[in-house]
Amino acid sequence: MIDWLQAAGEWADRVRPETRSKYFPKNPLRRLLLARFMNSLAETLEAVAWESLLDLGAGEGLVDYFLRERFPGRRLTGVEPDPAALLVARRINPGISYLGADGRALPLAAGSFDAVICLEVLEHLSDYPAVIAEAARVSAGPCVFSVPEWPCYQGANFLAGHNWSRLGEHPGHVVSFTASRLRRDLATVFTSVRVGRSFPWLLARAEGRR
Repeated sequence: MIDWLQAAGEWADRVRPETRSKYFPKNPLRRLLLARFMNSLAETLEAVAWESLLDLGAGEGLVDYFLRERFPGRRLTGVEPDPAALLVARRINPGISYLGADGRALPLAAGSFDAVICLEVLEHLSDYPAVIAEAARVSAGPCVFSVPEWPCYQGANFLAGHNWSRLGEHPGHVVSFTASRLRRDLATVFTSVRVGRSFPWLLARAEGRR
């Protein structure tokens, strides 16, 4: 298992406070859960034949930093609409190409990448099906999605003393996903959907565009 904090900790002081809290938590249990999630993601991608990958909703590029360390020599590209996040991502990952674009309308040709990842994005958008459709369009192979699992994510936050007024729900989340809901939504676009868990997140591999 890769030590996520050791791999990317040098960049902790360059990211926004919210990102720092998410990716570099002080709580040892949260650190363990994040490391487990990152390694679950890597194991999912190890089971896929790919040389090029799109990170749809790359944020400040911390996941991309992890992936380029884990998969050296692969072509990684990130898409992110936030200019401030893009600035950090480009500094952290000078060898990765980043596009400033909306994930619901990608300026990319169909089948441009061997695989696509879309992590912690869908729950922020009421029109998230457009992102799923675009991920499927630009991927020539599988797409990997992750979302917080309801009510596990919210319950863990509540018990940890976060967002009590929202019963543990993050203020930026507008959609809550159970495993069945995520599977159902992905199945409208893909012929094969496998939903797994890395508490408190769901991690799904979807392929075979309808």
